[in-house]
Amino acid sequence: DNKIRITGGSNEITINYNLEIVPCGIDRIIAIPKAKLLDLISDSPNQPIEFEIMETEVDGKIDPSSVQITTSIGKYVIPVVSGDNYPYLSIDNPLTFTVPKDSLHKGIESTLFACSNDELRPNLGGVYFFFEGDKMDCAATDRFMVATKSLPLTSPLTDRRSLILPKK
Repeated sequence: DNKIRITGGSNEITINYNLEIVPCGIDRIIAIPKAKLLDLISDSPNQPIEFEIMETEVDGKIDPSSVQITTSIGKYVIPVVSGDNYPYLSIDNPLTFTVPKDSLHKGIESTLFACSNDELRPNLGGVYFFFEGDKMDCAATDRFMVATKSLPLTSPLTDRRSLILPKK
């Protein structure tokens, strides 16, 4: 369906993002270390990125071993593991809602600078999102300054929900 699904998360939150891609005829699930991927994407904003999955055969089974990522500034080879080895959390009754990417980006961009770097206060080390009705409130603080941003949601929620998206 010409999309790549990017999933990231922790024991408490999982975020999925579907991104339109150029058709390639490949259907693979791989896990890429987030720090390396984020560095490459941050260094090449608004530029095309090409992924080429390298595979090896082990005991008659073909598994991904690395991915070559080509950006406007160079080529990089990063070791990967099969997505089958990536932990999958099964949630019986998940809360699912959609936030427009521009609103999410604006909320993070407007508040991220105020996040704390204090490892002893992990709840201050991210952006707090509060969803109610047809609006999303974003906030961050390091105990000395506070940044907030309110943005509209495209479809209203019936319940109040909140989460902290870690800075890192």
